Amino acid sequence: MYWQLNYDSSWTSGLGSYTDSDDDSGASLRTGLGVSYEVAEGFRVRADWDLILDVGDDDDLGESDINVFSIGPEFLF
Repeated sequence: MYWQLNYDSSWTSGLGSYTDSDDDSGASLRTGLGVSYEVAEGFRVRADWDLILDVGDDDDLGESDINVFSIGPEFLF
């Protein structure tokens, strides 16, 4: 999977102000598992887990794995 990260951050208070920004991009391995259960003819419930490895920048932002859990309806026509 190809990913691209861009962020801008700033705040101002009576003590001063802070501004930072960075961008990075790369490619990561994406894998996962999924299951679907047929509730009725033409209707299923699906649950998935996706794992994306090593997203981010080692130097500035840090590098992390992303886990995505989802559940939802699946309609068959």
